[in-house]
Amino acid sequence: MQKNKMNKFVCMDFKKSEAGFTFISMMLALFIFIVTLPFLHFLLTNVRVEPLSSDVKVQQFYLLLRNDFLKAKDVTSSGDVIYLQLETGEIATIEQYNELIRRQVAGKGHEIYLRDVKQFQLEELHYGIKTVVTTNEGKTYEKTIAFYE
Repeated sequence: MQKNKMNKFVCMDFKKSEAGFTFISMMLALFIFIVTLPFLHFLLTNVRVEPLSSDVKVQQFYLLLRNDFLKAKDVTSSGDVIYLQLETGEIATIEQYNELIRRQVAGKGHEIYLRDVKQFQLEELHYGIKTVVTTNEGKTYEKTIAFYE
């Protein structure tokens, strides 16, 4: 019979002392696994991460609003409506419409800036406009956007 050939690219030398786990090491690993399993279950059931989607949506709305303020020639507010005089001479309005905050140019069509809005309030300041947005979830967001010249 032919003896085992040694391949150039594969090491086939096994030592008997490294043949595998001993019974004691296997029992120790099983014990550690069984002890930590209830803690893992507790962590997975009790740790809750709240979705930040509403926060991101409102921050995006404020970014769009700030960009509109930067592009507008003049910004005024009346009640809960923001009026932006655009470079083309048209007037754009930003207001709450049902559960939306929308932007209209010359009273035609609309772009939806934010959904699921319960209340949209404005307060005109001498240096900008303070906006308060309350979502349907009950979260309130407030931001003051300054006038740029």
